[in-house]
Amino acid sequence: MHARMIMAAALLEETWHEERVCGELDLSLTLTTGQAFRWHSLGGDDGITWVGAVGQYVFALKSRDDSTLTYHTLHTPQDHTHTPSHTLRDYFRLDTDLSELCTSWANADPNFNSKVSQYKGVRLLRQDPLENVISFICSSNNNIARISGMLNSLCENLGEPICCYGDHTIYGFPTLDSLCADNMESTLRDLGFGYRSKYVAMAAKSIVEKGGVEWLLGLREKPYAEVVTSLRTLSGVGPKVADCVAMMSCDKLEAVPIDTHVWSVAVRDYGLAKKNKSLTASAYKEIGDHFRDLFGPMAGWAIAVLFVADLDRSGRYKGESIQSPKGSKGKRKRKDQQSLKSAKKRKT
Repeated sequence: MHARMIMAAALLEETWHEERVCGELDLSLTLTTGQAFRWHSLGGDDGITWVGAVGQYVFALKSRDDSTLTYHTLHTPQDHTHTPSHTLRDYFRLDTDLSELCTSWANADPNFNSKVSQYKGVRLLRQDPLENVISFICSSNNNIARISGMLNSLCENLGEPICCYGDHTIYGFPTLDSLCADNMESTLRDLGFGYRSKYVAMAAKSIVEKGGVEWLLGLREKPYAEVVTSLRTLSGVGPKVADCVAMMSCDKLEAVPIDTHVWSVAVRDYGLAKKNKSLTASAYKEIGDHFRDLFGPMAGWAIAVLFVADLDRSGRYKGESIQSPKGSKGKRKRKDQQSLKSAKKRKT
């Protein structure tokens, strides 16, 4: 058991801090609608608490109101280079004035204007690129609930437990070395990844060959078109996945990922690509270019709001976290929790 994990489990009191939000933040709309897949919601007398990892930090989050993020740091990595405050402000882009953006998008588009009042707290997360690549390779022909289950299973089996909060063990995302271990494709198939197992295993090896996580982070300095072209050299990464990673991890907010929901919005509400029975390359470009012209350099964020609105319209938004499926990984989870609780007793 790592000493830093024992220390995290042995917190005797919780210290909560506040961050002011430039504009609005709705944690439920932001954390459960297909951007990130490993946040857990815990109910309590004082409302919902969201628990999850951002890199090797682990946070408990609450919203006092739309303009205040309340947080408790459950675990601080030993080799951290940024404060918890900086980490959260960066992750949620809290210094970007979302109210101003939404007003601009609403003025440009009557359809957006008709929806923004209900979904104005959707923030675009700035995520770790490795976890983001693997997550969206898993998104192919999939849904949010199943993607969440797959990724939680991956972390419980290949990642390291970091700390406990209540009955939840929080795991770090597997390292690139872990994802390149021998027989990884077979391991992933055993975890229920199906045909995506091959893509994840091959993509991980390809990232190593290109320079590792540093290569992914370096894409943040490249122009949008080059980023998408580079990402598409990875196994399992097509136009949509490349745009998701470009937008959420490589600072290319002009990227417009087009899945079935965004395609539905484009056809139904904007009359785009009506002649196409499938999402062809030309239709994908037509839709992306239209929204970039309409919403400007942060078009991807505007589309994220419309995506959540369509998710809600279709009845697929639940506003709850997805727990891991039961199985052998559950035994490890219980074992880790027992070890952490024992450590806490020894500490007290």
